[in-house]
Amino acid sequence: MPNSPPVFPKNILQKKLKPKIRHYWLLFFIFVLSFLLSFRKYGIESPSGLFLLSLGGILFCYAVLTICISKYLITQNGLFLRQGPFSKTFKKVEYNDINKILIRQSFIQKRLHVGTLKVFTNNLTYSLKGIKHPHQIRELINHEKVSYNERRALLKNIL
Repeated sequence: MPNSPPVFPKNILQKKLKPKIRHYWLLFFIFVLSFLLSFRKYGIESPSGLFLLSLGGILFCYAVLTICISKYLITQNGLFLRQGPFSKTFKKVEYNDINKILIRQSFIQKRLHVGTLKVFTNNLTYSLKGIKHPHQIRELINHEKVSYNERRALLKNIL
């Protein structure tokens, strides 16, 4: 089944992450503002009011779908990412491919303890949006990366 996440035993799965609703505060603010403007100022019958209401509704639906469908898994073997409302499969990011991890947080995101982790590989950049306590998650990924490299070196020595 392409929609189901990879199945891992409990001892392999380190962390399962989902975007937090707090990350999308601006979209929800725009939705509420468009909702209020469409009823108070323009009226629902006018084209401007209907446009504002539909724009706010589309943004709201996009944010809710993104929150419900996006998942990030941190395992011993790599990162598994399913992002966005139209994604059906998980992408695997090997720890060997990760070059660096940056954290982006606005002032309000710092207050809400959420942020975006940007994972840079040789070819692509992945954005893990809406991560709660992103500094701790970056440290977990770096720890897993070191642990993965140690296991590989040990296996090379054995074989």
